[in-house]
Amino acid sequence: MKRLLSAIVRRADIMIVVTLLITAVMSFFALKIKLDPDYYCIFPENNKRSAELLENTGITETLDMMMILSVSADDALSVKKLGLLYDVIKELEQHPLVAQCTTPFNFITFNNVNGRLSIEKMADSPPSNEEELAEFKKRLLNEPLAQDIIVSDDGTTLNVLITNTAIEEPAKYMEDFDKIISPLKGEFEIAYTGDIPFSDHTINYLKRDLLVLVLLAAVVILIVLYLSFRALRAVFLPFLTVAIGAIWAVGFSALIGYKLTVVSVVLPIIILAIGSSYTVHILSEYFRSYDGGDKVEGICLAVLHVIKTVMLAGLTTIIGFCSLLFTSIRPLREFGLTVSFGILSCVILTIFFLPAMLSKFSPPRKEQKEKINNDFITKIVVIIGRFVGKWYPILFILFFIIIILAIVLFPHIDRKVNYIAYFPSKDKLVKDTYEIISDSGGYQSINITLQAPDGAEG
Repeated sequence: MKRLLSAIVRRADIMIVVTLLITAVMSFFALKIKLDPDYYCIFPENNKRSAELLENTGITETLDMMMILSVSADDALSVKKLGLLYDVIKELEQHPLVAQCTTPFNFITFNNVNGRLSIEKMADSPPSNEEELAEFKKRLLNEPLAQDIIVSDDGTTLNVLITNTAIEEPAKYMEDFDKIISPLKGEFEIAYTGDIPFSDHTINYLKRDLLVLVLLAAVVILIVLYLSFRALRAVFLPFLTVAIGAIWAVGFSALIGYKLTVVSVVLPIIILAIGSSYTVHILSEYFRSYDGGDKVEGICLAVLHVIKTVMLAGLTTIIGFCSLLFTSIRPLREFGLTVSFGILSCVILTIFFLPAMLSKFSPPRKEQKEKINNDFITKIVVIIGRFVGKWYPILFILFFIIIILAIVLFPHIDRKVNYIAYFPSKDKLVKDTYEIISDSGGYQSINITLQAPDGAEG
């Protein structure tokens, strides 16, 4: 290993170029990574009920996505406003991704016609005069099946249930949707909710949170590195190393067809946080042990002195994340694999790329070593070490008690299954959703399959 390290450090240019070439390739794939806003993906794939549905129905995927458009006005049931709503619905139905709409006009009602049951729509067209309006209002407001589904009790709120085909670009569809319903603005108070707008908002939040979290992680890591080593190269080189590891992990994820989900969006931050500790081992040993001799020799000795620590730390972390490969939840398996690859990348980069980069900079000066040995972080670590060494029996007992408490209290952890609660409460979509639920009681899709006995056709 010493010969290999010495060869790499003395031919650092080759190692740096190879690393940058691999990074360029991984960056190409990383930029193509897609976001998956589907919160249903966190459901276990081997769920017993899902298996029964697949066996009984033969349905392998869900093609329909639901939306609810709710419009409110004191005079919602007027000739003018109903005509405007009808025109908007007709345009909406022409959209290629809209399968059907259930509206105040085509809602099915049951009538008694000369003693016979008649099944018919509320209206074939919007009322054009007051006489037709009165008949339409009478039928709509007296239809018990329509109450709190299509129309509110007081007639001031009307709902349109929209069934969409599977949509891969929710942002594009929502742009079209907002354009189509724009004539309603000013005439009605508009609210909408459903799978598609939540998918659109999820993607926006994933993008925003990913950027914010990466920036925060970078700032914290850079500050800690500077306070620890008081040298710019000791700040720049470790961060560059783990940043490359994060790029490799995201690129690997995209390369094998994975997407960033609500679970794996923290992938870059996890890599930055964990990988940076490996670089600190190398830097700390190099800054403390370098005695002013041959720089290459000093770098190699520093790496060899802590290489077992770095490799074992990386190996145990990889094993821990690989345990996620045995879960029944697909995003967790993908997350475990990609994080493991990222940690492995950081270990390799720390052992080979970081020393190669260190050889391009001047070695630590005597005053820098003195600052490191006497700064407040070192003093805090020394105090903690002495405390642990003196009171370790008590600490063992405390750790054991904490483990027992964790096992005992684990069943009492609350499980949050309402995905809407994960969004900011001030988000308009969340407000619209709760408003629609308040007015209409909410909606839940239920698929019912009827099969003819003995496998008879039809």
